[in-house]
Amino acid sequence: MSDAAGDSSPWTIRWRAVYDVAVGVVLFLVLLVPATRQASTGTPAGLRHAMVLLLLDLVVLVMLSRYMTSEGRRRLWGPATDEGGEEQVLPPTEVAALLDARGAPSPELGLVFTEDDIAIRQGAEDHAPLARLAWTDCAALVASEVEVPDGAAMVFLQFVAVHEDRIRLVRGLQRTRGAGRLLGVSEAAGAMVWGVPARFVHLLPPLLAHVGQYHPHVRIVLPERRRSPSG
Repeated sequence: MSDAAGDSSPWTIRWRAVYDVAVGVVLFLVLLVPATRQASTGTPAGLRHAMVLLLLDLVVLVMLSRYMTSEGRRRLWGPATDEGGEEQVLPPTEVAALLDARGAPSPELGLVFTEDDIAIRQGAEDHAPLARLAWTDCAALVASEVEVPDGAAMVFLQFVAVHEDRIRLVRGLQRTRGAGRLLGVSEAAGAMVWGVPARFVHLLPPLLAHVGQYHPHVRIVLPERRRSPSG
């Protein structure tokens, strides 16, 4: 796997998926052929070996099936219209359930507000924060709408530090490169960028309101849309 998935083009990602599926099919056949040969011997030892190989083959088949039917694979191979259909924008009433009583985001979104700091995670399934920034070291919150290379528009929230050395990074994570390049900021600054999922666009007003109410020293900037440097 590439160590900078955020920098890969959709074409590269698609061909990598083809390669992964091909490896899975080859592994399935590599196990199936000797299992058939062992079973054809008719001996107890041969049948035992065949059963072991078939069990391993079943594991490979299940993993391959789960890989092919995962959400990411369906979005990758499905037409653009299908992808848009899956990314239905949640209404404000459902978005409200993703906020606590103070209007802070739910941790599963990958953006965490505590009384002391902001934490951004690698993804919803990753509980380790990618970076942290204390509210006292946060100078501004910049909301940007950027046109990405595939033509779609993405909304980002960047928490700007008074100085980049105030950002506490988790080493070994690569997502910051893509966000930094897309917004034209450094990798450290990119660590404090949260990409707003398209279906959660109604989160923006309450999130900005929360920051304005509880952290009034943070300047909120709403710039106009700007294109990606590669666009």
